[in-house]
Amino acid sequence: MRNLERLIRCAYKDADFNNLCERIVSADYTDGEAFDLKDEKTYQTVKDRYLRLFPNNYSEALLDNIINEKIGDKQHFFADEMFVKAAKKYLIPKGRKLEINFDNLLEWNDFINVAPADIYIAAFPSKDLPLSFLPGHDNHRLCSTLKEKGVAENHMHLNASGYSTELNWYAFIYKKPFYCKIKEFDDIFSLKLKMLRIYLEYYIMNENFLSRKDIMNILDAKDYGNVAQYMDNFRWMQHCLDEKNKNGQIYECERRFLKNCFLKTDDFQPLFRDLFNLYLTGFVQKFFMFTQDNIGMGFEKFQKCQAKKDLLFSGKGELYKSIAEKYSEENIVSKIEFRIAPQTKRKFKYIQSEMDASLTSVYGENKPNCGYIFHFIKKKGKTLLHQTSDINNQSRKILGLLNSSYSQYVVGIDAAGDELCVKPELYAPYFRRCRAEKADLSFTYHVGEVYTSLCSGLRAIYEVIDFFNFRRGDRLGHALALGACPRQLAQTRMECVVIPAGEYLDNLAWLFFMLRKQGADPLLSFEVSNRFTEIRNVIFEGRGDFCAVDIDTYLASWRLRADDPELYNQEGDAPNSLEVWRQNGGNAAYREAVRSETARKLNWCYFYDEKYKKQRNKEVKIRVDETYLKVLSECQSFLKKLIAEKGIAVEANPSSNRKISPIDNFADLPLFALNRHGLYSLAAADCDVPVCVNTDDSAVFQTSLGMEYAVIAKTLLENGASAEEVYDFVEYLRKSSLEQSFVKEENQNDCRFK
Repeated sequence: MRNLERLIRCAYKDADFNNLCERIVSADYTDGEAFDLKDEKTYQTVKDRYLRLFPNNYSEALLDNIINEKIGDKQHFFADEMFVKAAKKYLIPKGRKLEINFDNLLEWNDFINVAPADIYIAAFPSKDLPLSFLPGHDNHRLCSTLKEKGVAENHMHLNASGYSTELNWYAFIYKKPFYCKIKEFDDIFSLKLKMLRIYLEYYIMNENFLSRKDIMNILDAKDYGNVAQYMDNFRWMQHCLDEKNKNGQIYECERRFLKNCFLKTDDFQPLFRDLFNLYLTGFVQKFFMFTQDNIGMGFEKFQKCQAKKDLLFSGKGELYKSIAEKYSEENIVSKIEFRIAPQTKRKFKYIQSEMDASLTSVYGENKPNCGYIFHFIKKKGKTLLHQTSDINNQSRKILGLLNSSYSQYVVGIDAAGDELCVKPELYAPYFRRCRAEKADLSFTYHVGEVYTSLCSGLRAIYEVIDFFNFRRGDRLGHALALGACPRQLAQTRMECVVIPAGEYLDNLAWLFFMLRKQGADPLLSFEVSNRFTEIRNVIFEGRGDFCAVDIDTYLASWRLRADDPELYNQEGDAPNSLEVWRQNGGNAAYREAVRSETARKLNWCYFYDEKYKKQRNKEVKIRVDETYLKVLSECQSFLKKLIAEKGIAVEANPSSNRKISPIDNFADLPLFALNRHGLYSLAAADCDVPVCVNTDDSAVFQTSLGMEYAVIAKTLLENGASAEEVYDFVEYLRKSSLEQSFVKEENQNDCRFK
């Protein structure tokens, strides 16, 4: 079915909306044109796009066979019929519900990354819309395993979860004015799409307020002025549809509309069949502004989607209700940690009360036990002072809540965002300060998710653990570098990396430290030390005070980065503060490091010396050779064992991890390199690092908590694990999620599952 998925992408996701408008306007419509794959021009367009997107040595004849096998020998084959084919393959009716065929679960995941799940569900050949909005799967044993005692959601961002994408779409169609001032929707494409959507909804209700000529004029429009004459009609139509739809679950409106269209496609005149397909094209393309697909990867792409999570709707009430309904529909969650940015007391009171009210309205007295995690937002600052000032401002809000009656709701703190913007060391004092205010406060931190080199990602993980004074029960967000295969990464993406010289020097010093800590082969330490000296000479050229600094002194200065940088001055005076959180004094290695005057001076330079910063920012090219790979692998393995021994857990988010990190398949998820508890059919991991499974941003990644567990189970089954091993592993992960939750057991509600 891979070819069908590709054809859907070619026909819709990568189609030229404006060009399609022009084709429809210019057609005579004795037959279908723009979306009839039996039309020669349409067929050739899709075929050319297929060859451009998937240039895998297809001959013309071979590709013709591929396409013709999908479209058959009917006189006409409209592109929307491909959704029906996919729906029949991947969806199974279960009473008034639709379930995903578990055997094809991973393929289904690929299909919903070229078009929204709503379209496939609506296309399923049934007269009734499924009662359940959230499709489950037909592996009922797996579902029962999760439902029996419940699971914990330990990594979810509140405002990017639930049905935020659907709420955005509802607001776009029914609420936002036609002259939208939001940049991403202030264009003629968005205006045409919106008007087309409203027009079609009236059409399928047999209520035509505009002529064929009118809709053609709209599609032919080149700017806002060309459609101004239709605005009053459309405003009235929009208002009526809003009043009609808002009485039900508004996030279901789009699926209901699509279902009604699919039920009537066979009765559509060719023009209106093409208009429906044109709308599907626009819907698919705009939908992926809010959700991340598998086409390309990287944190930058995620940020663009995540930033639009509440772009169009303003009130949070409907969002919070949709979150509660989504968890309730799955019926597996017993603990939830909601992650939000630092808030004032007034704003937090509103969020907490609204979320609690939503949960109560959906669950009644048996609602899940919940807690809140405040995550600092990592922001790029022009200078160190800008960054520390921003972090300090965010910390004031958190401390204000920790010292108030709302402290009971706060179970942990985190820092989220682009980790390349701000290094962990700047957050370390503020995390320690927060724990000084609330002793039972737990820590998590987004780290090792994005990195310029694998070693940089691993070092950042270690710094979080060491500088923040992580303890048993704390967690690491994502930590993808911990489970990445150094050799595979080098062969596919990082054979040669270009990074700042200072970052490379830090990495070499850290590798030396880790090799010595584990008692590794002295020859490896010697090689790393030689490379350190080489890069040191580049950075400290002309600096008589540091040009001969040895690796141990440099490591001492590295440890001092865990302190508040304001404690250090140019003369290298020893820091002295009555506020103990400003120093990492609880760390024995730190207490040794702070005695070195050279280390203190070097630490000051790291934060404040502009000449030193310029020297550190010189780019160096690193070719990953066998020696470096061996060192990296040994240090990564040692770090995993250290984390496991400390009882620190990793928050795994399968869909998020696959779409953000350089991972081609679910089988390559770092999760499987970190923990293979009881998976005896597979090769053993270095050790079993504690892990928990979560959704991250369920709306952005088109997932749910139950689906994340299902993806893990299906991936393991496809890669040689026995069924009993997989179900035992899922049960192990389920229990681990509850054990690793920051929400305390003694406060847990008695959740009774239906």
